[in-house]
Amino acid sequence: MRLLNSLRYLFIKNDSLIFRIKEITDFYPINIRLYEQALTHKSVALHDKEGHSIDNERLEYLGDAVLDTVLADFLFKKFPYEDEGFLTQMRSKVVNRKQLSLLAESIGLDKLVKLDQRRRNVHSSIYGNAFEAFIGAIYLDIGYEKTKKYIIKDLLHNHIDICKLKATETNHKSVLLESAQKQNLLISFRTVENPKRENTFISSVIIDGKEYEKAMGRSKKEAEQNASSIALKTLQSTINT
Repeated sequence: MRLLNSLRYLFIKNDSLIFRIKEITDFYPINIRLYEQALTHKSVALHDKEGHSIDNERLEYLGDAVLDTVLADFLFKKFPYEDEGFLTQMRSKVVNRKQLSLLAESIGLDKLVKLDQRRRNVHSSIYGNAFEAFIGAIYLDIGYEKTKKYIIKDLLHNHIDICKLKATETNHKSVLLESAQKQNLLISFRTVENPKRENTFISSVIIDGKEYEKAMGRSKKEAEQNASSIALKTLQSTINT
């Protein structure tokens, strides 16, 4: 009887999640376990027989890559006359942790994330990370083309104002320096003229003496801003969420 009750509870729980996923995406998931994992924060993760944690971090990595690819393609076609610096900044505005967390809340994904209640207000990035994991789950469940269609036609068109984001100025360098200060990291920049293209500069972000990201810009300021926007993502991924 106990086993029957456990199976009944599992069925009801999964059935409920299936319909919540349908409400968010407008399609029924095929492999519900992918979405369960995508919505499981490591603070409440289970472990498999080999002792490996079953949480959303691997799916987050995958979803991050899928999002970057879809957005790069979308922005490249939407802004055919803008240079790579502009496209990099625009992509960063869409996929920064604050924006992704707001997006997760906008579609109701935050209410489905399983985490230790004591951690709920520790980092606002938790929901943004879960959103990326959610995209990773969709990709594995229904494939790239359908995932791309969902991101562009549903999320971008209904929940993100691209024109408004374009007009928004974000001081990525300032945000990077502030974030690094909170983690007691030393940030510096190495910015030089681009030897392969006139009137452009290449900037490198150096974190605790190690060179990380490089980016190009039409001025030293723009190059440093572009490099900072990329480095922020790298830095945020090291935060223990």
